[in-house]
Amino acid sequence: MKREKRIEGITLIALVITIVVLLILAGVTIITLTGDNGLITKAGNAKEENLKASIKERIQAESAGLEPERQMKSKTDNEIFQLLQGRLDLDDATYEIGSKSMMITTKEGFVFTVLYDGTVKDGKYACLDIADGSIQLKANGYIQGQNQLVEYDGDYIITGTTTENIVEVKEEGTYNITIKDLNIDMRNKNKIAFLAGNIATGLDVNINIEGNNKLIATSTSAISWSNVAEGEEGSTLQFGGKGKLELSCGNASGAMCIGGNNARNITINSGEIYAIRGIECYGTVIGGSNASITINDGNIVASSIKSDALYGNYITINGGKIEAIGGEYGYAMKADEKLVINGGIIVKDTITHGYQHTTIRGKEIEILGGTLRADKRSRYNRTVINCNEGGNIKIKGGTILIIGATEYGIGTFEGSTSVQYIPTDGTNNIYETKIKLNDVSEGKKVTSIVTSDSISYGINDMYTFENGMLYLYLPLGERTITIECDGKTYSGTVETTEAGDVVTLNLVN
Repeated sequence: MKREKRIEGITLIALVITIVVLLILAGVTIITLTGDNGLITKAGNAKEENLKASIKERIQAESAGLEPERQMKSKTDNEIFQLLQGRLDLDDATYEIGSKSMMITTKEGFVFTVLYDGTVKDGKYACLDIADGSIQLKANGYIQGQNQLVEYDGDYIITGTTTENIVEVKEEGTYNITIKDLNIDMRNKNKIAFLAGNIATGLDVNINIEGNNKLIATSTSAISWSNVAEGEEGSTLQFGGKGKLELSCGNASGAMCIGGNNARNITINSGEIYAIRGIECYGTVIGGSNASITINDGNIVASSIKSDALYGNYITINGGKIEAIGGEYGYAMKADEKLVINGGIIVKDTITHGYQHTTIRGKEIEILGGTLRADKRSRYNRTVINCNEGGNIKIKGGTILIIGATEYGIGTFEGSTSVQYIPTDGTNNIYETKIKLNDVSEGKKVTSIVTSDSISYGINDMYTFENGMLYLYLPLGERTITIECDGKTYSGTVETTEAGDVVTLNLVN
């Protein structure tokens, strides 16, 4: 009897375990099929996306087919949109025709915007022509010209040409603005082309750059962004896109191409931005007092004849291609608190034309990667890269070519006249180490650096200079260095000395 009870007990436990396992498997199966990322959900989403894509393709095809009507018969945008509506014949769709766009909402809830040039965009956009009057964007809509508020909660596209009208964004809220072939010329007028900011917090302006755009001001800023609070709670100004933006600002001391006083939280994520200041201009090109500037990517030119190219409290460069040209009384890059270079290709000249001793200056400077070419053309031969007394320069990556300094390339001002050469890696003093990769041309990417003394050296966005040269900053001493570049491996013994002699690394067979 005891044995029988024991067998029955084991069988009951096994049954319970089996049921629990089956329930778990059933739950997993249900989640796999019906969860947010389940197979059934994914299949439904894929079907919906395919339907949306097919409707968009149909709209694009019909829109493109109307181009001869526009070109040969000189039809207006409004006439083209009316023709397009008749050709589409989308069941139960609604159409809203504006001056430069038509918004289509299908019965499935898909929203498309057709622009004046036939481009079809996903989502809701109000396309505004600056020629129709100045534009004020507000939290609950927009005002153009002398018209009343148009209630609106979507994104914006601003286009057109003017010598009279401007764009203003001065209320709290998030504004996604595409500038597309926008040309605002305030030459000889006391107007800011694009006025944003003057709000400490709660204003987020995201500018997407499409086509070719020009914002010109000769007595004021091109894009005014000022009086913004510091940190994540403050207002933000971001640039992105694949287009081109040319900026020119005026001769007033407070005028900038992008920026103003307390011009915090300026971020460039992509796009081509060309910001130029003329001969009589003494203000910053990009930034301003207490500014914080972050460059993640893009092609940026900031050039001034008189003043600073990039200036603020904090400057961070994570990527992109940057040409910063400082003026006679300015710096190419100046950070009152901290300058950090994590990456980026700064391969053009960064120039100080006249009185300033320095091309790049910051209270604290960290170079952790990138390709930096610093070229100083000054009547005073001091450092090209330096920080104030009490600050420090830390280099743990990147290749840095110094041109035009007869006394010091990198160092710290001690007092008002002398310079002490003290860059470090955070622990040790470091010195320029010139390495030539044999038979390597300019612009080849470095993908790995390994040293026999296990130095960690940042290689993000590191490319060779002319004749395969790399300029690293390492502690004194002899070490073996192995470098992978352009898919090939180079290795050899390198001795870092205060003299900074060139060492050639040969290809490893």
